[in-house]
Amino acid sequence: MRCCCAKGTLLRMTGVALATVLALSACGGAGVATRATVTVTSTVTATASPSLSVTSSPSQTSSPSPSSPAGTSYYLADFNPVQTYGINVDSTPHTVNGVTYDHPVAWSPGFSGNPYWAEWDLSRQCTWLTSPGVGLADNAPSGATAIFYVQTDGSYRWQKTISLGQSDSLKVSIKGALRLRLTVKDVQNSVGGSYATWGDAEVWCSSEPPNSNG
Repeated sequence: MRCCCAKGTLLRMTGVALATVLALSACGGAGVATRATVTVTSTVTATASPSLSVTSSPSQTSSPSPSSPAGTSYYLADFNPVQTYGINVDSTPHTVNGVTYDHPVAWSPGFSGNPYWAEWDLSRQCTWLTSPGVGLADNAPSGATAIFYVQTDGSYRWQKTISLGQSDSLKVSIKGALRLRLTVKDVQNSVGGSYATWGDAEVWCSSEPPNSNG
């Protein structure tokens, strides 16, 4: 809005919603006071704040728990070995590292240069050999140590050196094997007459292996 004053001064009014202006009219006659009511409309432009973009954290995926091997499990103790060297396999309960196993295969290991072993016929029907606790029976002499081996058809699949008071779990592929051989070797003749034990050893097979002793 523009108004003329007596002195010819140009008045500019902005941003007022309702204003009363007293001006000396230079346009309508000198000395005449004119009261003008001026309505000024201001336009307010509202700008919406930008919306917040919320990105959710990726969901956590838990790692799958290990599954049991495929097939049916059979205690190795329930089958007669087809061949042994220097031993008779004992399947009575034995305690290894404080845990008692009711279905082990166990024997006293041979001297350092002459390890003892047992061999089973799997007839190519099995895929896995498992044991929750491999080690020396707790009645072995202090410092006793032995080396445990798993072989299939003459090839080594697993080996571990284990001392008294230790144990190790076992899961070894034996897929397609005809013969399974377990060997134990005494280290420095330290084990004596105590038992090297494959605690609750099981084979996982598509059908029952031969030579069941049940």
